[in-house]
Amino acid sequence: MPETTTTRCDHDPVIDERTQFLKGEADIMNDRQIRESRAVRRPTTLRVCRLLTLLCGLAPVIACAPDEPPAPPAPTVIAEPVQRRTIPLYTDYVGRTEASKSVEVRARVDGFLERRAFREGSLVAQGDLLFVIDPKPYEARVRQLDAQVQRCEATLAKTERDVDRLAPLFERNAASRLDYDNALSAREEAEADLESAVAAVEQARLELSYTRITAPLTGLAGARKVSIGTLVGSKGASLLTVVQQVDPMWVTFNMTAEEYLEVRRKLSREAPPDDEPVEVGSLINIRLPDGSRYEHSGGIDFTDPAINPRTGTFQVRAEIPNPDRFLLPGQYVRVSLLRDMRVGALLIPEKAKMIEQGGAYVFVVLADGTAERRFVEIGSRYASSIVIEQGLAAGELVVVEGMHKIQHGQQVKVVDEPPDGETSNQPTNGEAS
Repeated sequence: MPETTTTRCDHDPVIDERTQFLKGEADIMNDRQIRESRAVRRPTTLRVCRLLTLLCGLAPVIACAPDEPPAPPAPTVIAEPVQRRTIPLYTDYVGRTEASKSVEVRARVDGFLERRAFREGSLVAQGDLLFVIDPKPYEARVRQLDAQVQRCEATLAKTERDVDRLAPLFERNAASRLDYDNALSAREEAEADLESAVAAVEQARLELSYTRITAPLTGLAGARKVSIGTLVGSKGASLLTVVQQVDPMWVTFNMTAEEYLEVRRKLSREAPPDDEPVEVGSLINIRLPDGSRYEHSGGIDFTDPAINPRTGTFQVRAEIPNPDRFLLPGQYVRVSLLRDMRVGALLIPEKAKMIEQGGAYVFVVLADGTAERRFVEIGSRYASSIVIEQGLAAGELVVVEGMHKIQHGQQVKVVDEPPDGETSNQPTNGEAS
């Protein structure tokens, strides 16, 4: 058998030293990782302990906290139901008042103005004395022509006696035909001269009457245009003053062609057999410059037969009573023309309307007491109310006071009167009336 040989390797000292060095480095790195992991876990654990301590301290406080405060009471508002009514429909225009009659008082004869017998701007009756022109020249003229009349009368009497004397002589052939014809012609000439003289006297007396200038109608007398002592008539200033009749008063305004056609169609429309026909386009109401309504109404008495091609409008004139002379010529007024009667119009107080960029809206109180903000389409105005075209139904409750303190979907309490200390003044919505 072969002999087994065992080889023994002795340890190398360099290798042993390197191995010991690497083992030491690994131990150092392990120790460093252990310290870092402990440093990370320590703050987290500390924070958890502190949070548990805080919660334990707040537990009694949370357990003893009071209940939530009760909800505030529902705000109080005043609401009114939407009304359904038959109302007149008016169209507004800007009108101007005019005197129904305006007469210029002028001098009809020449002469010097001697006297003014009225107070300027006062009411004068027809026939009242206004001015006096110096009458002396005209009185002298009348006396002169009266004498001419007497002379013509005397001439006529002589010619009649001549005819009476020659007539029997001519019948007995004691006078010639020529003499008799001359006598007849002389009488006829005398009669004509007398008539001419009488007419001249009448003309002179008429001119004498013109020296007393009277009011041609009852109305307001304007300011005098000339001073006392001025030569008036054809040789001077003839306009003395103006007298205007203010009862009734005229109001003129312009209507467009489209509005005219609308009114004409309504006038020509046949009324139902069971209803009385409604007169449309004749009733006129006016509002004065201060916004107040004039107590008397009137009707249209004239429309211009032609439309102005430049403006597309034509003139309409209404006549309105003015017994108290409350209206004066030249005033600008707002004219309301009745166009139609609207049946079943929905009305709400105008103060219930609110305006924003999205349009007009109101607050409606529902059956469960909730306030609903609802946008509506508004129409024309009627007195202190407005017509609602869309958005509401008859009988719904609309908030008229207290809109400023409620919101959409909020519970409200409807009362008849505002509580003590609250006023009914609402904030303006910025819309012009």
